[in-house]
Amino acid sequence: MAESFFSTGPPSMAATLSPEMSHNDKVAHFTGGLSSRLPALPPFAGSERLRSDGRPRPEFRAELRRISNATNAFHVVFTLS
Repeated sequence: MAESFFSTGPPSMAATLSPEMSHNDKVAHFTGGLSSRLPALPPFAGSERLRSDGRPRPEFRAELRRISNATNAFHVVFTLS
C-alpha cells in the first residue's frame, strides 16, 4: 500500500494534476489558491547602489566587504579561545 502511495501519489491529487499544467497552476492547486497571481513587475533598471542585474556597484560592494579592525580582532580571539 505504501509503495503505491509513493509511486502514484494520493488518489485525490492524481486525478486533478496533469503534466501539462503550468507551474503556477500546480502551486495554486497545492496551496489551495493562497498564492495570488501577481502582475508582471517591470524590469529592474538599477539604482545608485545596484546594477541592473542586481549586483552591487563597486563602491557599495567595497563598503559591504569592509570589516573594522576591532571586529576582526574580536572574532579572531573568540575563534582561538
